[in-house]
Amino acid sequence: MAHISNHHEDSLLELMWLGEDDGDEAQRKAQDSLAAAVAKVSGLKPFPVVAGELLRLLQTREFRMAQVQQLMERDAALATRVIAVCNSPMFCTQRPCDSLDEALVRLGTRTVEEIVAAVAAAGMFGDVPPIGKRVLAHCAGVAAIVRVLATMWRHGAVPQVFLCGLLHDVGKLLSLQCEEFDYASLDESEVVGADQVYLVERAQLGYDHALLGAHALRLWHIAEPVPEVVAYHHQPGRAYERGTEIGLLVALVRIADAIEGQMWVDEELDEAFLERLMRDGAPGFADISAGDIRGTWEGMLLARRYAIALFAG
Repeated sequence: MAHISNHHEDSLLELMWLGEDDGDEAQRKAQDSLAAAVAKVSGLKPFPVVAGELLRLLQTREFRMAQVQQLMERDAALATRVIAVCNSPMFCTQRPCDSLDEALVRLGTRTVEEIVAAVAAAGMFGDVPPIGKRVLAHCAGVAAIVRVLATMWRHGAVPQVFLCGLLHDVGKLLSLQCEEFDYASLDESEVVGADQVYLVERAQLGYDHALLGAHALRLWHIAEPVPEVVAYHHQPGRAYERGTEIGLLVALVRIADAIEGQMWVDEELDEAFLERLMRDGAPGFADISAGDIRGTWEGMLLARRYAIALFAG
């Protein structure tokens, strides 16, 4: 069982905001419950060895690309998936590549790090039950949509946006794996709907999937800002107060979260949905207009289809 450090205990308490009326005792019980769950899932779902070594190497910034290639070649499935993602509409900007070394050079260090983490994390949940398959597909769709939004509407330099989208609901997948919460008892639209199931989780567990996912990601050495964005994606007001980068990433993930849920219901753009979305604070914070979303809809839809096939097919 994983040990939760004092630093992680402090951050658990910092993030464990349940409402203004919750006292210290409620906070402490929630913190203890979350710490126990993090320890449980980290023992149940260790991060893939080669992917973990790659992330640690890439995060040192003191490496040669040849070292990255040698490590990645130890995991043929990971290498093959990285090439496939490189050639997808989400990342492909030139002619298709068919070799690992070409993919690594073309993508660059930051994107390689992002894709390795994404491929490894998605591959950990191939054995989830049917409701988990929908969550995994939702995560893949959100990742694709948020990357299109960030790239096409002035936010291309925002770090790790694809990974934030892919991992935003990883806490749900972990809860499913260790049977912490019965998502199958809920309607599927509630499970993947924005700002719905997390309130039920908090009432039953004392914490929610966003907090569980964030702390598991830190144990897996997924670099910030991804864990913090995952932690705050249901607390946008707090995210916006923390600064431009975290606020912008949370806003983009929330927009993509809502769009993916709508695309699952109907791939045609519904103006009533768009009107509801624009009343949320996220589009305003990200400076994305209704016209932007209309103009990007088809591109988001195409990228979503590819991402679901790659990560949840």
